[in-house]
Amino acid sequence: MRLNLTLKISFTIILLLSFALGMISLLNYFKYEKTFSSLVQSRFVVVVLDLKNTLENSINLGLSLTELNNAQTIIERIARQDEQIFSIDIFDQTGKRLFSTMTVNNTELVPEDWLKVQNRLTAKENFWTLTDQDAFVVGVPLTNNFGKNVGGVTLRSSKAYHQSKVHSMFIELTKIFLITVVSFGILTILIVFLFFREITRSFAKMSASLQKVIDEPNLPNEMLVNPQQLTELEQHVYEFRDKSQAALTTLKQAQQAIKTVEDVV
Repeated sequence: MRLNLTLKISFTIILLLSFALGMISLLNYFKYEKTFSSLVQSRFVVVVLDLKNTLENSINLGLSLTELNNAQTIIERIARQDEQIFSIDIFDQTGKRLFSTMTVNNTELVPEDWLKVQNRLTAKENFWTLTDQDAFVVGVPLTNNFGKNVGGVTLRSSKAYHQSKVHSMFIELTKIFLITVVSFGILTILIVFLFFREITRSFAKMSASLQKVIDEPNLPNEMLVNPQQLTELEQHVYEFRDKSQAALTTLKQAQQAIKTVEDVV
């Protein structure tokens, strides 16, 4: 009985602890994912904003996008500096790619979603982001001196790098969760066993004594337990048992008297 009660209490505490730690781990995981995504996005936003300033300075000198002969060299140099960059594209207001780090023809158009998102930008927004199947996309519009949109710049970065870092963090959090649960679980069982040892011992003694009363109701008290070994709680329980036994005896006597009267009548 002692072991069963101890295990029940321990498992209840461990279950609650596991639930709390699980929720904390999940919150930390999602917070890390969000923070890391923002960090990666911010890094590439800085790159495209710097490229935007370089291109717009040339546009403000009266050159059109097609006349920016050094644009291809610039985007290729930027792409070589970071292996996480899949591609950098420069396109006009119609969506036609003019320069790209990928091998494309001059008539190829950028995805329609890019143009839709860019056209929805407000005056307070200077960049936009999208996520496709295998990459994160960051884009900025290009404007001339008159504030007219003449095209845009997009940078596609690897999603695999982001996912590998997030997955690594998930593995680390899982390890920490399991180690913590196992460690606290063992500690909880030991603490509960030590703390409830006297209570479970008293409960076992009272259960055994009460079972004897049920099996042998006429057995003297001194045959059930040594009064000098009783705790205060046990003494109250045995007093309750004695009073209950006396009440039960009285009820039986009353029942016997009623039966006698009925037989006489």
